[in-house]
Amino acid sequence: MEKNIYSQMKIFKKLLFLILILIILFIIIFYYNINKPAGEDRNISFIISKGENVSKISDNLKSSGLINSKFYFILFLRLNKQYSNIKAGEYLLNKKNTIKEIVEILSNGKIINNEITLRIIEGWTINDINKYLKNIKFTKDDIFLNTAKNGSTFINKKYNISGGNSLEGFLYPDTYRVYKNATAIDLIKKMTENFKNKFTDDMFEEATKRKLSVEDIIIMASIIEKEVKVNSSGENKDAKIVSGIFWNRINIGQGLESDATLSYILNDNKSSHSGEDLKLDSPYNTYKYRGLPPTPICNPGIEAIIASIYPQDTDYNYFLTDPKSNKTIFSKTYKEHLDNKAKYLK
Repeated sequence: MEKNIYSQMKIFKKLLFLILILIILFIIIFYYNINKPAGEDRNISFIISKGENVSKISDNLKSSGLINSKFYFILFLRLNKQYSNIKAGEYLLNKKNTIKEIVEILSNGKIINNEITLRIIEGWTINDINKYLKNIKFTKDDIFLNTAKNGSTFINKKYNISGGNSLEGFLYPDTYRVYKNATAIDLIKKMTENFKNKFTDDMFEEATKRKLSVEDIIIMASIIEKEVKVNSSGENKDAKIVSGIFWNRINIGQGLESDATLSYILNDNKSSHSGEDLKLDSPYNTYKYRGLPPTPICNPGIEAIIASIYPQDTDYNYFLTDPKSNKTIFSKTYKEHLDNKAKYLK
């Protein structure tokens, strides 16, 4: 009897030892598998959709060549209590990543940055913006341009755009963060909403007090943006003086005589135009026609808009921009202006 018990204990010990060996062996194999890369160095975009369960995720990881074993992946998740922590999104994984590293990335939600930055410059026209968006491959066609040309419904009725349906002038230039899959229409909505936020109630009241529409203010701001180097420091002294000169010309019935408005219709960037150009029969030819042109000629920034709303009255009647320094040179008489042209534009 005693011998039989001893024999059973001996078998039990051997069995226990065998189980222990198997456990140790499994642990070694387990740690080997969770720390072994599935392949060589190669980045792969991996997407987890909302609602996907762990079984589906592990299937996709396996078929993408990112893990060698679904079993060890799921087991590692369970042992580390990360089973329900995997987050949906787009991830950049590498075949060199181990299961351990992949679980850390997926459970911490280290998704690819799904946004891009768009920098829309002050003074750009809708054509300029459209070209930029196509160059950076934000859009492949002219949907931005076509929508902007017929997008007045994006602007609140109180702005009373009478020059047509174009959003020229009302697409606020700024730095925008948008999703990579955003559309041209999404961007237009952002830009017009930004315009509404920047054009404050105080500005609207000041325009109303001066019996000017918001459109009048933006048309003038667009000319100022193109005609003078707008000071980004916030002082805008030169821009406000130019604004005063232009509004005064309108008040006395003088033509604005802006080369920028001619450039808009001629699609050039000339600072001065030939006598033949000045004969062009167009409402954008402010040498020929009095008052403001029909629409803005670009999308002005806030400095130009402020200058348009709050002009500075001076004795100056003329100005030019020194091409070397970008400094605005003012003069009171036409003779002084001609002298300045000879001095700075020779």
